[in-house]
Amino acid sequence: MKEKVQKFMNKKINCDFEHDSPKDFVISQWQRRERCVIYLIYRWLLAAFYVFSVMFSMSTAISRGEFKVYFIYLTNLNLMATMIVTLTGAYLSTQFYRDRYEITNKMTPILKFYWFLSICTTMYAILISFIYWAILYHQDNNVLDLNNAIVHITNSSILIIDIFVIKHRARFSHFVWPVFCGCAYLLIFTWLYPFFGGVNRRGQNYIYPILNWNAKPGSSLVAAFGVLFLGAIIHSILVCIHRLRGKIHKRISGKYHTVSASSTKNNLREMEAQEQTNAYDNNNCI
Repeated sequence: MKEKVQKFMNKKINCDFEHDSPKDFVISQWQRRERCVIYLIYRWLLAAFYVFSVMFSMSTAISRGEFKVYFIYLTNLNLMATMIVTLTGAYLSTQFYRDRYEITNKMTPILKFYWFLSICTTMYAILISFIYWAILYHQDNNVLDLNNAIVHITNSSILIIDIFVIKHRARFSHFVWPVFCGCAYLLIFTWLYPFFGGVNRRGQNYIYPILNWNAKPGSSLVAAFGVLFLGAIIHSILVCIHRLRGKIHKRISGKYHTVSASSTKNNLREMEAQEQTNAYDNNNCI
């Protein structure tokens, strides 16, 4: 136990977006070949779903006369960011599949952007769903329709499933980035926006009742810190899910290769899988 604690303490805290295996961002954890058309189809279906979700969400806001305040809500902003990250992932996977995007041992700006946005959108999708159903949802004021289900149930559920499909990881230290984005949102939208007379869709001088800085500054400050802390916890749980996926893959691939080690072709496949697993597990960053 002491050795494990010492090993953890020796790991460096790394908040950047450098990664030893950039190819992990354009392939699935479960594909056996370098290029997989099934994963490519999956990425485009995921992107298409979020394009539909954003269009449906916007059309619903327009039909209700609420589009003028559409962009002040974190739910809508995160949904649009998720659409961007899924489209980026589909584009990168397509370029790699068609051999038009060379993957080297160095992370490119678009891969770093993709990693950053995927970390933030996944954490906030779950955070938004939790806060909405635990605190904000009231049957008298909120309509439980298709739009509500998409942005507050389906969105977070799909992104959790996606963690078990992709191959790239997340780091505990990366929690600083969604927290930074959260601080920016709190400052710009929940404080400055109402301060200059902005109102929500019901004409009230705040966006969320738990962040009513004008009427309840003390409780709003506590709520803001609570939301950011909860976001950090959710991020940590998601990192554990990423690592759980890697361990499940390692165990399953180990059994597969033990059974099929009789042929030379499968032996080569086993060696390749083992090298990928070793590269996956030897990431010394928290």
